[in-house]
Amino acid sequence: MAKIADTPSRKKSGSRFGQAPSATIVDLSLAAVAKNASVVWEKGDSGKITDLKLRWPTPNGLAATQEIKISYWLEFPLLSEPIADALLTWGADKTERTRISVIGALRTHFFPYFKETSNPEVSLADIDRAWLAEFRAWLDKKDIKPATSSHAMFAVRYLIDTLKSIPKWKRSMVPNLKVQHTTRGLKKSQTPFAPVDASTFDAMLKAAETEVAETMAY
Repeated sequence: MAKIADTPSRKKSGSRFGQAPSATIVDLSLAAVAKNASVVWEKGDSGKITDLKLRWPTPNGLAATQEIKISYWLEFPLLSEPIADALLTWGADKTERTRISVIGALRTHFFPYFKETSNPEVSLADIDRAWLAEFRAWLDKKDIKPATSSHAMFAVRYLIDTLKSIPKWKRSMVPNLKVQHTTRGLKKSQTPFAPVDASTFDAMLKAAETEVAETMAY
C-alpha cells in the first residue's frame, strides 16, 4: 500500500513535513511508485492544516512528480484521510491523465453532492446504498452530458472499491457496499452497465475531460 506521509493522527517531523519525493527518480516499477507516493498535509501560519495534496513519482513524465491538490476534502474531517489514502492507492498504477480525470470527476460531482446534502461530520459509515441511490438521482438531474455522468459514477466506484480494499477503512464502511452503475434515464429494473474495457474507458475520459477541466478551480 502506498504510504501516507504526515497524516493528522501522526507526529510531524518539521524537516519532512510537506517534503517532495526525490527529483532523481527516473525508472520505477509499480511497487516503487506506490512506495514513494505520499499524502502531504500542510499547515498554515495558525498551525491548522490548510492544504492536502497527493504526490506520485512519474518515471516517464516531464516532471519528477505529479501533484494533485484535494484540499477541498478538508471540509469533511472524517472523510479527508480515507479518501486521500484511497486515491493515492488507486492512482499508483494509473497514468497522470487518468488520475487528473477521475479525481477531477470526484471533485466536480461527488464532492458538491456532499456539500449540498451532508454535514461536516459525515463519515464512511454514512455512505450506504440509499445514499448512493440519492447521489445517482441528483446526478441525473444535472445538465451534463451522459458520458460525463457515467464517468462520475465510475469514479465513485473506483473510490468505493479501493476503500473496501484497505482493511483500515473497510472496517468503517457499510458491509458489501457496491456502486450499482446505471445509465441516465434507465429504470432500476433495467440492466446496469457491463464493465468497460480500456478503450471504452479512454473514450469516456476524452468525452468528459473538457467538461471536468472547465469546472476545476485548480
